[in-house]
Amino acid sequence: MEGDWTIFLHYPRGLTPKALKKAMGKVVLVERAAVPDLLTVKRLTKSLDTGYWVEGDNPRASTDSREYLTLSGEEIVGRFLLRYRRG
Repeated sequence: MEGDWTIFLHYPRGLTPKALKKAMGKVVLVERAAVPDLLTVKRLTKSLDTGYWVEGDNPRASTDSREYLTLSGEEIVGRFLLRYRRG
């Protein structure tokens, strides 16, 4: 929700293969190599031969793998820890 705070555990070099497997279906932090320094929140939905597929929870307003295809494991740089609902 707007105004909520989220906390992620950040891995600057990307999640390990074991951590990626555990994060499947969960919310992750993405930093695409094509757009460095821009962190986005996506859901890790599948692992393919070509990389990892992520999608936004709002498909009509999200830029995600449906547009830029798969990501490398190094581009998935964090895992969701908690959400704090303000107010």
